[in-house]
Amino acid sequence: KEIGAIDECMALESEAQTLTLIGKDGTSETIPLSSSADYRRSVQPPAEGWIPADNAWYWPKSLFTKTDLSREAEISYSNDLLNQVIDDLRCMDPDKITAVCGCMMQEKSNVEKIRRSFNVADIIFGTHNMHMLAELLYKRIMTGRAVSDIRENSITIVEDMPFERKFPFKMGVNIMYGCNNFCTYCIVPYVRGRERSRKPEEILSEIRNAVSDGVVEVMLLGQNVNSYGKNLPEPVSFAELLARTAEIEGLSRVRFMTSHPKDMSDELIETMAKYPNICRHVHLPLQSGSDRILKAMNRHYTRADYMLLVQKLRA
Repeated sequence: KEIGAIDECMALESEAQTLTLIGKDGTSETIPLSSSADYRRSVQPPAEGWIPADNAWYWPKSLFTKTDLSREAEISYSNDLLNQVIDDLRCMDPDKITAVCGCMMQEKSNVEKIRRSFNVADIIFGTHNMHMLAELLYKRIMTGRAVSDIRENSITIVEDMPFERKFPFKMGVNIMYGCNNFCTYCIVPYVRGRERSRKPEEILSEIRNAVSDGVVEVMLLGQNVNSYGKNLPEPVSFAELLARTAEIEGLSRVRFMTSHPKDMSDELIETMAKYPNICRHVHLPLQSGSDRILKAMNRHYTRADYMLLVQKLRA
């Protein structure tokens, strides 16, 4: 079944040691859960006991995450589509528990509409309390009633959450959350909140632990990494954090994304040139070659500003 609007599908592993799949033609196949790699995708699980799955139909509990950065018509369409998918799942298994989360769940103007739309979903939550999935699931199981927990905003960054790497040799590390740029076309500041930076010691500790476990490449992640550290009690520039990351022994490659052109500093470019293990790669969105369009987008740079940055990076 095509379920195009769904970004990710995850499932709670049952206590059974095998998974039996029954085809429409009546044929069946039994797969050991420990080796059913064809039916799983390796991404970070949101809570202990959850594993990635390519197909929601065979599992007793399913989690759908939805991201939508554009217009009302698309939101309405994807609402209807996902609601139909959840309804179909429930028809196949009335005891199936489904949860819906992600950016679209967080948009204030759509919260009530979303609650009404996903009337068959057991759990609905937003972007500020993803770490509470296990608690929300427990509440749904214990009370037997649907749970909706969408929080307006949060300045808290939850540290030391368990995760599972997709690759043994590399990983992504979130250094900040949210965005302050308010580009005309984007809802991220409204659904992810304002910029919040993690403390550098927390980031560096996470990377050192990963390196000791065999990781040789990290990617520092943020909506606008160039703004990192501005809201910390003791401000730290992204260039400083990048340099301290590159100095970690055993770390062969360091990458980062995304950079906003208006915030890319000479200090950052010099830091990239100084450390050989910082990859010669920059994700620098142009968005448009027209100054008029860039102004309408509220991007705060011109075509000439962008081309100057390119010249500096190539120098």
